[in-house]
Amino acid sequence: MLAARRQQASAGAGSDVDEELSKYLCDQSTDVTALNCYILIRKLYIELTVNTGLPASAAFERLFSLWIEFSLLCDLSLAVNILR
Repeated sequence: MLAARRQQASAGAGSDVDEELSKYLCDQSTDVTALNCYILIRKLYIELTVNTGLPASAAFERLFSLWIEFSLLCDLSLAVNILR
């Protein structure tokens, strides 16, 4: 995608890319829907985020957080049964 942008820049379309980039950087919006106003930035964002896998640690973090929640629920249900 970046190579295509460089080719466009050398073909005279670089001013459009530069203009869109400067508008995007000056935009005060922090919502991801603001990307709908910036077609080139949105395409690049999608390309970079969709094709990015989870780090290996993220899967383990999810697994252990679920295990901790499950353990807490089991302990809580055990405590409730004892109090009955």
